Amino acid sequence: MAVEPATRAATGKPRPEARHLEFAVLGTNHRHAPIHVRERLARDASVRRLIASIEAHASVSARLLLSTCNRIELWFLGTLPDPLGFRHELASSLDAEPETFYIHTGNAAIEHAVRVASGMDSMAWGEPQIGAQVLESLSVAEANGWTGRELSELVRKVSAAAGHIRRAAHVPVNTGSAGDAAVNLILSRLSAGVSRVLVVGTGKMGRLAARRLASSVGLTIAD
Repeated sequence: MAVEPATRAATGKPRPEARHLEFAVLGTNHRHAPIHVRERLARDASVRRLIASIEAHASVSARLLLSTCNRIELWFLGTLPDPLGFRHELASSLDAEPETFYIHTGNAAIEHAVRVASGMDSMAWGEPQIGAQVLESLSVAEANGWTGRELSELVRKVSAAAGHIRRAAHVPVNTGSAGDAAVNLILSRLSAGVSRVLVVGTGKMGRLAARRLASSVGLTIAD
């Protein structure tokens, strides 16, 4: 999908710098990078380098950052003349393999965004948290002045389409995340008499797991 910015001045004449801006997605997820790589790329220093790199190689008019436990993506409106060449340069600057990153533009980017927002691209199929995380990322981008009307409207349409897909796919309302699936597996495998479980980490996923487990077993938490 191409988004054309305003191209006429008050006189009605086209501006010489007029160009089409495409919606694009750059990022990585659980299918492209192991957890230790995703954790490293999600750090503030890596995120700043990612944003600086894309803005140095593309004409970016608006952007938002989507960062979850399973993915980190930059959604933006702009032009990227050489996507594959940029991917190699970005991977080199972040000490990663080029295959770590994917780049989608135009309609392919919109299709990818809808799959993400609907939970169809999640580690746990249909998990509901990602839809809220997309809208939270949009709110952060709007509050910081990183996005304009075109990108805001597009992301809200993506969110609406994701809702339609979830209803059409009859995704159960109680579908859980990958963390929920892990807790259910742990509880199903506990031997009789086991009364305590070790939870490693106090991040968002660790807290959610601890809350679920606390009703069934005692907890030891290692930060």
